[in-house]
Amino acid sequence: MRIAVCDDEENALRQVRSVINKLSVVDEAEYYSDMDAFMERINTGIYYDIVMMDID
Repeated sequence: MRIAVCDDEENALRQVRSVINKLSVVDEAEYYSDMDAFMERINTGIYYDIVMMDID
């Protein structure tokens, strides 16, 4: 399973990364601190099974 996480708060990204690293079903996770970088990746044809955005 491939996951993308996009949040402008670095603390939120660290917390989510910590949880995701413990999940054995995740093959790959990418973390973005801005929407532009995320959209550039999407526009290259990369897909994700789960996208988590701006977690509060």
